[in-house]
Amino acid sequence: MDKKKIRLLISIMPSWALAFGTTIIAYLVLMLTARILGEFKSLSSTTVNLTSFIIYGIITGAACFFISKRYPQSWWHVPVICNIIGITSAFGEPGFFTGNLWKLFSTGWILSVIGTIAGILAGRKRNS
Repeated sequence: MDKKKIRLLISIMPSWALAFGTTIIAYLVLMLTARILGEFKSLSSTTVNLTSFIIYGIITGAACFFISKRYPQSWWHVPVICNIIGITSAFGEPGFFTGNLWKLFSTGWILSVIGTIAGILAGRKRNS
């Protein structure tokens, strides 16, 4: 596919589909980053996890910004769909809040909320 077809496809996709695609891409990047960085023996597991989840958070936050900028009315479901893996982990993982996993996922949640608010403001300004 060439770039024009990809841009056209993205421009006609609804906000929920873009958010779901973000979930898949961000999770794959999270896993690949953790796997690649984990191969470096000089890096501690804390550094690997922190770096991987920061990249994950930046991806979800940026995606929430761009989706909310294009679809400002989608503010309520875009951050939820983009972070559905972390949200499901919070309810399904028995030791989620007692360990450090919630701290790692919460960076993505916070960046998603910030990105969504900034996207809404930018989208409303663009539309007016």
